[in-house]
Amino acid sequence: MRFLGIAVFCLLLSLSSFAGDRFVVEYDKSIDVSISDISFEADDVELFISMTRPAKPLKEIVFTFKFLKDGKMVKVDDAEVKFNMKMDMGDFEYPLIFKDGYYYVKVVLPKCMMGGKRWYSKVEFEYNGKEYERVFIFDMK
Repeated sequence: MRFLGIAVFCLLLSLSSFAGDRFVVEYDKSIDVSISDISFEADDVELFISMTRPAKPLKEIVFTFKFLKDGKMVKVDDAEVKFNMKMDMGDFEYPLIFKDGYYYVKVVLPKCMMGGKRWYSKVEFEYNGKEYERVFIFDMK
């Protein structure tokens, strides 16, 4: 019986590694979009990210992404954003929608029942045949 308990424990432990793409990072104010809009360099493309504030659980949040090269808006391919927390909250992946020269996504994210407020986000895109990803964070109110 003890062996069975250990086997079940090991199985459950191994299943947690399939919880989806994890990209938890240390806090850095420069990547916290809940405080202010942020920007990243991706080789010769500059990425600007903004969001509706304050972010609240189970309420719509709109993220806006602008991709610029030499100060002009550019279109990117396969752009999407993913969200997770330190605690597995499920898979949240959304394609970015292009409209009026920028990309956006509307999301509704759950409330962490353990009290967590920090969300980790990863935007992925392709430009000129090269893939990029940048991680940013925000806090729920």
